[in-house]
Amino acid sequence: MNAVLWSRLLSFLIGIVGINLMILIHETGHLLAAKACGIRVTVIQLGFGPSVFSHKRKDTEYRFCAIPFGGFCKMDTEPHTKQPVNFKNQMKRIISYTAGPFANIIFAIFCLSAYLSMPQVSDVLLPEISLVSPSCAAAKAGLKDGDFILSGNGESFEDYVSLRTWLSDNTDGRTVTVETQRGQFRISAENGMFGILPSGKTTTRKIQGQTFFTSVVNSVKHCFSETGQFLKSLVLMFRGKQKISETLTGIVTTSESLGSFAKKSFSSSFNRGIRTVLYLLGSISVSLAVANLLPFPALDGGYNVIAFTELITGKTLPQKAYLTIQITGLVVLLAIVPILRFFF
Repeated sequence: MNAVLWSRLLSFLIGIVGINLMILIHETGHLLAAKACGIRVTVIQLGFGPSVFSHKRKDTEYRFCAIPFGGFCKMDTEPHTKQPVNFKNQMKRIISYTAGPFANIIFAIFCLSAYLSMPQVSDVLLPEISLVSPSCAAAKAGLKDGDFILSGNGESFEDYVSLRTWLSDNTDGRTVTVETQRGQFRISAENGMFGILPSGKTTTRKIQGQTFFTSVVNSVKHCFSETGQFLKSLVLMFRGKQKISETLTGIVTTSESLGSFAKKSFSSSFNRGIRTVLYLLGSISVSLAVANLLPFPALDGGYNVIAFTELITGKTLPQKAYLTIQITGLVVLLAIVPILRFFF
């Protein structure tokens, strides 16, 4: 098989596994909440199309289908069940509908907490220098190629980035003192430049991860931040300041990139690969949860709108109207991404 084709196929497969993991967690959230509320679940399905695997246990049939996109959890909450419209029954429905997105949020917090608590292994540039030319400011001060800058004006440097930051803060022409393995040198920038570049030598550094409590708190903050960004995009879209395609295809684009980013990161190091996968799964899972809570037919938010409407009116939505709304919403959802990509 062509190497490029194999690489793309591998990225696609990794992405599909990640996306289906989030969908499985979403549908499991619906299943557990429904059973806890005493609602019968007739089918829980991962994917669409012909069934590849099916197993029935008690009242629930578990299916795995050939097309690995999407899924659903069929609960006995539709109008044909003839349940009385009262606060208790409607709240059970709303809890069951909301449990899917809630499960995605919990999963996101777990992934992001693991990401933040993992030690990070990375290559860093050493503060070893290479001179731009024999006539640069550093050369005039006595510095040479291969000098290892230990400190500047008493401030220690752990890597070249910290050295570069310090040099940038001292380009006003004043004389500064740098210490190397050969001793101290006094140097001042000429025309805002020292003439210092990194030699290119690196070292592997292990950065400790955050504590459990800190990682959980920061993960929750990240979830709120992701939610805010998604809602902000929706507001900008409705105000005409952001393209519809950029807002509504964002999750799909990010999901498609999951496999590609993961493969590249694993090729660098196992640690970086795992951290990349955890971060992307967490971020995409938050977006998936928020998107599902939007009040749109065929989404969990749409089901909740119906449940609240029935609670307020005291009347059950006719089965025909219920099915029409859901089928229309599903068709629009399936068509909206390709339409937006090609025409907007």
